[in-house]
Amino acid sequence: NLRMLSRTCLLARQSSKIPLYSISNRFSSDVAEVKASKNPLSTGQTGAAVLGGSLLATAVSKEMIVLDADVLAGSILFACTYGLGKKIGPMVVDGLDKYTQGIENTMNEGKQLQIAAYEAAIAEEKAAMESL
Repeated sequence: NLRMLSRTCLLARQSSKIPLYSISNRFSSDVAEVKASKNPLSTGQTGAAVLGGSLLATAVSKEMIVLDADVLAGSILFACTYGLGKKIGPMVVDGLDKYTQGIENTMNEGKQLQIAAYEAAIAEEKAAMESL
């Protein structure tokens, strides 16, 4: 009975015009390129994260780490400071870089003007010495 069923399926496949593809060929041809994951933990780091999380949970459950108001306030303060530093930090750095670049450009222009003034004064002094 099983042989008859498999033979029927084989004949149905041969008679149909739909080509048969293996699963690996189908998926490799459908996927153009793999997108980069936005997961902060890459391969090999998840084990360390799970271990650290389980050790932290164990320490809290055995009351090795006591979560009172001061510890929670300190951890929230640290987390907020870290988050603000990560989010706002690049914008602050760009703004300060533009500000210092403006100062540097202004100082370079002043420097070039002073050099030109000194060169003109030297040329005047040489011309005055030659006229004597």
